[in-house]
This record gives sequence, structure tokens and C-alpha cells, in this order.
Amino acid sequence: MKRWPLFRFFSFPPLSMHRTSASTFRISAFFSLLLLFLGVSSLVYPAPAELALANNQVIEDYRIGVNDLIEVVVYEEPDLSAKLRVSGGGEITYPLLGRFNVLGMTVNEVEDLIRTKLSDEYIRNPQVRVSVQEFSNVIIYGQVNKPGMLDFKAGMTVLQAISKAGGFTPIASKGRVTVVRDVGEKEKQVIKVNLNHIAKGDDEDVLLKPGDTIVVPESFF
Repeated sequence: MKRWPLFRFFSFPPLSMHRTSASTFRISAFFSLLLLFLGVSSLVYPAPAELALANNQVIEDYRIGVNDLIEVVVYEEPDLSAKLRVSGGGEITYPLLGRFNVLGMTVNEVEDLIRTKLSDEYIRNPQVRVSVQEFSNVIIYGQVNKPGMLDFKAGMTVLQAISKAGGFTPIASKGRVTVVRDVGEKEKQVIKVNLNHIAKGDDEDVLLKPGDTIVVPESFF
């Protein structure tokens, strides 16, 4: 994202021009502030497409963990499509194939594994799609040094998660961190977190839940 220096949005009249009418000055100031606001807004809030791209990259690299809920869909085979919870041992129980381990595998690797197992004995050229419906871990991206997936542990807080992600980058907005949490099938809760206040002891740190997404935006300046 490109930064625009503040002086480009303001032009101050020389002393010889102080007789300019107050109304003209107010109009000029209004448009200068409007341009400044628009310029800053483009820095503060990444476009939805950029956030989606970052999130998709994180999920693509994600390794299946214990207690994750994954969905397997086999095209034109509804009996082989199912939502499966990963056991404590990292296994899933799948129709026809029984129990097998998927712990530490990516979504693409699980797709390849199921496709191979089905094509060996049951279906010719099966079209398999696997997605993670519920994460057992925490996702963090934005202005941290090591964005990605973090292993969730009971009692983990936002401050601890940012520390595990290598801390803030120099341009991080520590006062405008957000936590996005699923609270229903199609409903999300957005929790605003001010790490500056937490560091001073003015606010309590926020406890995380499995599947939470932490977003650290870029600062205004």
C-alpha cells in the first residue's frame, strides 16, 4: 500500500493572502481534509480481496490438527461426502476406507490420499474436495512478523498469540487489532482489541478460542 505524505494534501497561503474570505478558506480546508481522510482510509483498511487472498494462503498451507472438523465431498457420490472430526490420535473414520491418519497433512494432501484410496478399489477417477470447517488452531495475519497458523492452547490470549507470531512489524497499528470469531454457522463476532491499553494494564487481555482469526492492520502513519 502506498503512503502519501501529509504535506501533499495541504497548501498554506502566504501572509500576503490573509485577506482571502473566511468562507473560501473554509471550503479549501474542507476539501483538503477530505482528501487526507480518503488517502488515510486507503492505508488503514486493506481491500476485502487482499484479506481474502492472505487468508486463503494461510488456509492452503494449514496442517490438519487434532479436533479439526473437515468436510470431504466426492462429486456425484453423496454417500461418500461427510463431515469428520479429527481424533486425538490424528485419525478420521471415513466410509468404505475406515480409519486412517491425516494429522499434519495439508488439505491438498488429504484430497490426494482419499482420491488414491478410493480409486484403488472403489471408484474410477473420483473427484474429491476437502475443506476445514472448524479449526483447532488460531489464524493470525496482517502486520506481524510471522503470520500464519498458531497451535492453540487453553488460556491463550491475543498478546501471547502476537508474541508467538514474532511480534508486530514497525507499521502495525497496535491499538486497532481485531479478533474475528465464529458464533454460528453464518454469524461472526468482531472483537476490537487495543494492545496499547493492555500493555499498560488499562484493559484486560482477550482470551482466544480455537478457530479465532486475529487481524493486525497497518497504522495510520
